[in-house]
Amino acid sequence: MTSYIGSAASRVDGHAKVTGEAKYAGDFSTDGLAYGSVVISAIPRGRIARIDTSAALRVAGVLDVLTHENRPALADKDDAWKDDVALLLARLS
Repeated sequence: MTSYIGSAASRVDGHAKVTGEAKYAGDFSTDGLAYGSVVISAIPRGRIARIDTSAALRVAGVLDVLTHENRPALADKDDAWKDDVALLLARLS
């Protein structure tokens, strides 16, 4: 096996990146694009008693407010998503 650590690598996109000519996903605009923002607790060890999203939902342009009660299913909780390696390791342990 050849070690790549410490050796020069040819970067096809290197010149475009260092000259500012490279295009990134954030450089493209799309009509109707929605933006999201994650809000976390300002109290590190606090407990959330309730979440009132009514004021946020009244703001013009807000599409929805996701909380633990209405968020889409995540891959690690979705039964349709399977990780064969994780399932095998779980069976072996």
